[in-house]
Amino acid sequence: MGFLRAFWKGFSSRIKVKGDAPKASKVSFLADGLATSEVIKATLMAGADRYADNIRGADLTTYTVDTTNNLDDDFGAGQMNVYNSYRILAAGEQDSSQDGGSSPIGMLGWDYDPDFGGVSGSNSTATYSFTATSGADHLTATLAWNIDINSAISTATLHDLDLELYEVTGTPAKVSDSASTVHNTENLFFDLTPGNQYEMRVVQGTGSGNFVWDYGLAWQVVPEPSSLVLVIFGVLALLPFLWRRRSSWIIFNRRRHHHWTVHRPAPIPSTSPHHHTPFP
Repeated sequence: MGFLRAFWKGFSSRIKVKGDAPKASKVSFLADGLATSEVIKATLMAGADRYADNIRGADLTTYTVDTTNNLDDDFGAGQMNVYNSYRILAAGEQDSSQDGGSSPIGMLGWDYDPDFGGVSGSNSTATYSFTATSGADHLTATLAWNIDINSAISTATLHDLDLELYEVTGTPAKVSDSASTVHNTENLFFDLTPGNQYEMRVVQGTGSGNFVWDYGLAWQVVPEPSSLVLVIFGVLALLPFLWRRRSSWIIFNRRRHHHWTVHRPAPIPSTSPHHHTPFP
């Protein structure tokens, strides 16, 4: 949990608090969106690698989307990559256009919306616009929320939220979506066309009535994974040559014992604010 505390200390002064006066008690308790379990879960999942060439341990090469929320039934969101998640958090909170956010959003970022669903004036659609480029042509995004527990009457409600991707360069067209009715995350993993304009949209599930609830959304738009794999294999192929050379530009210097090591991170316990219970 040390790196989570570092996120808190490093970014707390940069985070905006959303919500109006009637929600002050809730916002006061959460302090800011970065502290919520929804945002932490979304950034860890959106930052995970679905394909990995590991120096230690087995490679991840057989990832297959086979769940209704676009994950692998065996590997989940993939292999944790804390550096990716750090970069997503460091990019800062970016509101949807309905909540007054600027457009386009950055290639990395996150948002916490404390009031979503159509009740009490809350928005029932949240839009995040961006343009793909040749160096940023693959989207990974995760929408996460918690189950609504009413302990007074012993009920639990899983609100139905969906995550959609539209290509809007010309006539808007939905090109991908995640629309599970039994999970509390929705995920996008999609190759983009450089130069085209896109919108991520958080919407109510089909047939869902109005509600008011909160969610965390995290995303990264980066080079397509296969391009990264080619670069990695190219570097690995050069390592024996670079090891033998003694020139001043050598990556590895034996006399100074410089080495690159990769350690598999330990599992991180889930966190949950007191008024929520994460849904399994």
